[in-house]
Amino acid sequence: LLSIAAALGAAAAALCSRRAHGAATNPAALQTVALMGTSSKKRKAQRNSGKRKAGPRPQPVNYAALVRASEAQHNKITAQYEPGENDDGTVMTEWIVAARVREGQPVVPMLTDWVPVATIVALAHEQATHNLARETVVGQLKKEISECVHLVSASLRSVDRDGLEYALEPVDSFSSHVMDRSKYEKHDDLYRDLGLEPGATPREIKTAYRKIAAQCHPDTFATRPEGQEEAAARLKKAQDAYTILGGGVGTDNEDSWYASLGGRARTDFSGPLSTKGHTQKRLGQELPLEGGGFRLALAPLKPEMAQEFLFRNASHHRVAMAKMAQEQAAQEEVAVGV
Repeated sequence: LLSIAAALGAAAAALCSRRAHGAATNPAALQTVALMGTSSKKRKAQRNSGKRKAGPRPQPVNYAALVRASEAQHNKITAQYEPGENDDGTVMTEWIVAARVREGQPVVPMLTDWVPVATIVALAHEQATHNLARETVVGQLKKEISECVHLVSASLRSVDRDGLEYALEPVDSFSSHVMDRSKYEKHDDLYRDLGLEPGATPREIKTAYRKIAAQCHPDTFATRPEGQEEAAARLKKAQDAYTILGGGVGTDNEDSWYASLGGRARTDFSGPLSTKGHTQKRLGQELPLEGGGFRLALAPLKPEMAQEFLFRNASHHRVAMAKMAQEQAAQEEVAVGV
């Protein structure tokens, strides 16, 4: 019996020696050995002590609350200051912001072209107005503007906020060229002077004007003096029509009815603005105005003001889709005939 007990003791000692050697080279095993003899609760606490604790979950953005706060600030600023320069050296600028779905995003018929959604006021001392680039204005209020898009129509509340883009325009320019369109919308003869039907797109207007300008150029009639007078008169009419119907700044590379309103006289419409690098809250919004700070605030436009643009966009999209389907059907018929 004594010899058997001695043999078992030697075997147990050898086993412990091998386990200790394995723990020395294996961190997990070393931790297991170190925890031997402790209670289960203590072992669990020690194992979890090295794990990274999860931080608090980010709270969802309350877009509606942001708009309410911004609108209150907007009303406070407009009640206290006048547009332009004030007696205390501050300058208040008023903008209209328009929105649409970016190219490459899922099509939203009501937002295929620009829709005005809100007014923005910017307030700063004259020497600090250079800090308020248009991209900064839009970037700092991007969340609030996206909520204004959702507010103009119940059918837009599911629109992806990240798929929107924005443009700015001074209130005076918007009032003159967008809201007061009677001076050129009812002049169907201006379209006909370009050889077009009323309602032609900005791209069609530009193409027609360039065609007439090439046909009626004075050099074309250098050897035919008898047609020079008639060509000059036709070119003058086309130039006058294009001045009113042709797009202004921001329309060179797009076919936007909204951007073309006001013709070439509308030079203050920004076109799509990039907000990259402008969405982080700027220190200037916390500084006092006399210390180089600035204030930005927004108020949604009344939904009925946007309805005209929403309905026109949806109607224009339906017509464009029907026209595309007809052209595709005609091409298929030709292919079958061949």
